[in-house]
Amino acid sequence: MNSKIICRFKKELRKAAALKCALNMIRIPVSLLTARLLSHIVSAAGEGNADAVLRQGAALLLTVSGMLLLEIGGGIPLQRLKAKSIHRCKLYLYMQLAASPLETLAASGHGDAMERLNDDFNTVTEKIASLYPEWITGTATFAACLLSLFVQSWQAALLLFSMSLLQIVPPVIIRKFLQVNYNNCRDIEAQLTDFVVGGYEGFLTIKMYGLKNWWLGELEKYHRQYKKTGSVSIYTGTAESTLEELVSMMLSFGTYGITGVLVLEGYVPLETGIQAIALSGSLFGASRKISPRRYWHNTWGYPSRPSANGKAAPQCPTSP
Repeated sequence: MNSKIICRFKKELRKAAALKCALNMIRIPVSLLTARLLSHIVSAAGEGNADAVLRQGAALLLTVSGMLLLEIGGGIPLQRLKAKSIHRCKLYLYMQLAASPLETLAASGHGDAMERLNDDFNTVTEKIASLYPEWITGTATFAACLLSLFVQSWQAALLLFSMSLLQIVPPVIIRKFLQVNYNNCRDIEAQLTDFVVGGYEGFLTIKMYGLKNWWLGELEKYHRQYKKTGSVSIYTGTAESTLEELVSMMLSFGTYGITGVLVLEGYVPLETGIQAIALSGSLFGASRKISPRRYWHNTWGYPSRPSANGKAAPQCPTSP
């Protein structure tokens, strides 16, 4: 997509992105507060102070309930605003497409246009409306959690920071293969769509010259290629999910175990250790948002993608 269209998308989605960013920012102090309350509850329970446990527990319940109500109350207007903004973006894109020169419209294939109108549009709008706000709030959450722990114990902060770096491994390993398979799938889908549409438009010519068997044979070739490419893409996606699940388990149990050892050895106070465990979920979630797992797929105006087999789809004869 050209810069003019992207600038218009940014203008339309600016309010939705700002609202999403504001709602996510509210979670930062709430996460810090709930972690501190939880540590106080555990400490009071260990000391046998029932009144303190009840007070801190009630405060924790009110905090979590208030945050849940705020997310529900703010989430509905956010989704409505986002849906309306995306609809306006789509209308603008269609108007720009309709205003394109005739030679540009004639040169673009049906399949390639469908891929770009659907996948590329969703990729661009999702990046503006969700990816940017999540990256900003993820960075703020990551810094706030580390700073809160560092003030109390630099060992706990260093532990969580080191563990969070493990989440960078799966995207770095799998990213290249995912990008290649994604491009190949889109290419073969576009070629297959072009071929089917060409067969529809050239139906009379195919019938007249007895090209039915040829057309079905070519269609079967595309289906075999699409099945092969899709299978590779599925295997790659499964490998990424498996790696992410493995890393998630290592982060969870590794954090619990190492934090427990640090508490037992006296390097980290008990309350700080509890806060570290409570904040680990928010911190690891934030590090996932700012890690290189998110990346741009090619869009209009970018260099063309290499096709799956390096060849263009054969064109069916068109009817006169």
